Amino acid sequence: MNQIEVKLNKSIYPIYDKYFKDIFIDGQSLDLFLDNIFPDLNIKGLVPPFDNWLMNKKDEIILWERILPYNDKNTILPVLICPDDQDYSCSVIVTNVINKNNMIIWKNFGFDTSYQINNNNEIGKIVNWFNKEIELIFDFDQYKLVVDKLKNKTADCL
Repeated sequence: MNQIEVKLNKSIYPIYDKYFKDIFIDGQSLDLFLDNIFPDLNIKGLVPPFDNWLMNKKDEIILWERILPYNDKNTILPVLICPDDQDYSCSVIVTNVINKNNMIIWKNFGFDTSYQINNNNEIGKIVNWFNKEIELIFDFDQYKLVVDKLKNKTADCL
């Protein structure tokens, strides 16, 4: 199984000098983890859309609706966005989240191209999936702890 956790991190861009809650997979921030697998896609520097990165707080609703699907269900979850735009209009990476047999699976990643202003329910309908299949498998309880830390604005992440 893969390890998922939340840690405080700083952007690679000096303009964003505050710490934020970042998703780490097997000890690496998600952007670096994916950038190592897909080095030609300019993923390094993208940030999770949690912890006040989204300019419009209504955009967060889709995260909480999709981050933890019901058992035997799946959803398409935005996991990385461009820190400059702070919305779903540019460089949005999504994954297919599957809840099955007390595990959470992130299966494949891709760029979402279905953004519509004022209609975030379209996210995940048109995805340019990356050409290499990836499957990250997490223990349900560990994943749920990560979700709780991302939701809690004051959670300790160290």
